[in-house]
Amino acid sequence: MDRAQRDEWAKAFVADLEVAGERIPFEQVVAKHFAVLDELNREIRRKWVSIAAILARAGAMRQNGRLYNPGQLRAAVSRVRNSDRAPSPPQPPEAPRAAQSPAQQRPPVAPQGPPSSSAAPAPRPGTRAAKPVADKAVSPEEIVKAMGAIARK
Repeated sequence: MDRAQRDEWAKAFVADLEVAGERIPFEQVVAKHFAVLDELNREIRRKWVSIAAILARAGAMRQNGRLYNPGQLRAAVSRVRNSDRAPSPPQPPEAPRAAQSPAQQRPPVAPQGPPSSSAAPAPRPGTRAAKPVADKAVSPEEIVKAMGAIARK
């Protein structure tokens, strides 16, 4: 995209920030222009600093009159990318099943259900996993002793 095209796009971006005197949420405008922002991010050397400068030249301003900074732009694009508002990249067409040789065809894989309740749950992050205990009876005295040790920690 050459400079003239970038400037035209930036003017369109600025125009989309306000409709009939009403301010449109920045992230909504970013979502609308996501494809161009993503392309610019890949092609421009200084990335968000340069893109923010392009928008500033076109007159993009926050509601309080300040310019959008590169961090705000990067964060908004990231939020849009991680949400369901970002257009998904085109997927290559899948070959029809009949065109594949029998060796290439795979039987469908049955979905696996939830793990059985008999399996031990995974320890929470940041905690140590308990050592496996042999299946043997524990006396009430041992339980009281263990509870006392835990309470002292």
